[in-house]
Amino acid sequence: VYCLLRGDCAVISYSERLEQRVKSVARSATHTGPNGLQAALADEFGLTACSSSVKFSFIGLPEGIDTSGTRQLLPEEYTVFLDFFKACHPNANIIGWLEDYFHTIAHKGMCWGVFKEGKLASVVDLSDIPYMQDTIYELGINTRPDCRRQGYAHKIAGAAISHALALGMTPIWSTAADNLPSKRLAQSLGFVEFGEVYTISLCD
Repeated sequence: VYCLLRGDCAVISYSERLEQRVKSVARSATHTGPNGLQAALADEFGLTACSSSVKFSFIGLPEGIDTSGTRQLLPEEYTVFLDFFKACHPNANIIGWLEDYFHTIAHKGMCWGVFKEGKLASVVDLSDIPYMQDTIYELGINTRPDCRRQGYAHKIAGAAISHALALGMTPIWSTAADNLPSKRLAQSLGFVEFGEVYTISLCD
């Protein structure tokens, strides 16, 4: 179940097999209003199944953003990227997907990095949006733990956004509802909050 809430309007996309349960949520939300939608979803599907995020739309990149020292990462730099990824996500399972993913985005020129003392400090990848390839890209940002709060994410995101705009593409931004640093970073780069998203993931 995917629900986008913006102002007084809610749009819900769902699997056909969940139709009756979604209708129950809609009836509850009719009485409580948009602010009660998340509670209605949690009541119907359970708190552990429900996650929330915020979507941002892009207005324009502010002038004067420092992008010095940033550059596209090359496909042959996978080992450098791998060291960086492990530092950011030490418990992640990378078998069978990470190398292929990196080579795909690097070949497209959609992976940007900034270095500190010879090591990657922060990386942005621009991910395709299904059915909107080459038109809309979503930014994914990771920063090495010992390099956070030093401006690297702002710098590298500015470079990647500038690149996307030069190619005629529109960047978008998503983050967890409680991720205040990501929200502030988005706003500093010319994004404005578009709406809230509630996602329900159920095991078959």
